[in-house]
Amino acid sequence: MKFVVGILVSCVLGGWALSSAAVGECDDEKVASANVEKLDTDIVRLRDDRKAKEAAIQKQIDLVASSLIQRGTWTASDRTKFFAEILKSDDFVSFEKQKRSSLALFGLAAQTMVAYRQKGNAKEACISAEHMKEHLAKVGEINDRQYNFMLNKIQSIASEP
Repeated sequence: MKFVVGILVSCVLGGWALSSAAVGECDDEKVASANVEKLDTDIVRLRDDRKAKEAAIQKQIDLVASSLIQRGTWTASDRTKFFAEILKSDDFVSFEKQKRSSLALFGLAAQTMVAYRQKGNAKEACISAEHMKEHLAKVGEINDRQYNFMLNKIQSIASEP
């Protein structure tokens, strides 16, 4: 259960895009067992890839915000206000709701995977693990849209005369 909670916390903080094996691979018991066993490693690797991608977009956002301050278009207070408004915007709130929905489905798939794993049903545990990855992939896609939303908003302000 620590594993599942750790994944949920990481998802909420970052969201990930995961590539998943074909569910058809779960038909072979050895492959299914191997896929379930490597789930932790796959998630950590993919989480690290996601963090790197987010850091790159965040760096762009920070550079644009800093340039607005350097040009005198913004003050530090304006920057804080901008991000506070973004967090309350309908678009941002919608992204968060979408992620929560996918995380809830992820949680159900994780519980199912654990239950099947405890019963020794490798095929169903594998299928549930693949569903977990699909839901995390959806969170990652939403997170990408959310970061790009923020970047586009700030770039729009920076491009104003």
